[in-house]
Amino acid sequence: MTRISSVRSVNVLNVSNTSVFEIGDSVNIDAYSRVLALQRERSFFIGEEHDFIDYDVFSRPVPQPIVHETLELDSINQEPIISVDHLEVISVSTSGVLHIGSTERIRGETHVKHIRHLLR
Repeated sequence: MTRISSVRSVNVLNVSNTSVFEIGDSVNIDAYSRVLALQRERSFFIGEEHDFIDYDVFSRPVPQPIVHETLELDSINQEPIISVDHLEVISVSTSGVLHIGSTERIRGETHVKHIRHLLR
């Protein structure tokens, strides 16, 4: 049975950093982000001083779930419509997904490295 997504009203303030906001069906959603954040107590910039390759957090593989059993699922959708009256969202960020509808596969991956240079 196919289903229809019906949305009366959505208010989304911010969607950023490879995030997805989708109403409807999809097969695959892949959201991937790499963030290198540098914060300094006193502003000065040297230029090209940091690269993703300098930090192993960006090259390490993301752990995958360990599946111990096979699940079989039978679902019966009593209504052919996915109905949303009103949705209020402040933010979807950094490989996040806001999806009203059906999908086969969603994969979100984020790597974040925060660097803080503070005065002593």
